[in-house]
Amino acid sequence: MNKLLKDLKCALIVNVASKCGHTAKHYQQLVELKQKFGGHGFEVFAFPCNQFGSQEPKDSETVCKWAFDTYKAEFPIFEKVQVNGGNAHPIFNHLKLLAKQDSIPWNFDKFLISSNGKLVKYASAK
Repeated sequence: MNKLLKDLKCALIVNVASKCGHTAKHYQQLVELKQKFGGHGFEVFAFPCNQFGSQEPKDSETVCKWAFDTYKAEFPIFEKVQVNGGNAHPIFNHLKLLAKQDSIPWNFDKFLISSNGKLVKYASAK
C-alpha cells in the first residue's frame, strides 16, 4: 500500500453496494477506469455502505471476493462504512465538506481527489 500511495496522482473514492439496481454498470465502469488509468497513478478506493435501501448486506470480506469474482475488481475495497449521519466515516465527512454536500444521496457517489488532497470532481449517482 505504501508504494501505491507514493505513486498516486489521483484517486476515485466511491461508496459501493452489491444489491443496487445500478451495481453492474458502476462496477464495470470502475474496473474499466482502473484498467485504463491504473498505470498512470490512478486508483479506485471503494467503501461498501448499507445506508441506502439496505443494498449492501454483505460483510466487507464477502464484498471483496464477490467484486473480484464477478467483475475482476482489482482495487482496494475497504471495511463497510456509513457515509451519512452521526456515525459517518471521517473520510466521507471530509469529502462532503470538500464537495459542499450536506449528505450523500445514494450508492456510487464518486469523489475524484488529486494527490495533494484537493477535490477535482464530485459526481452523484442519483
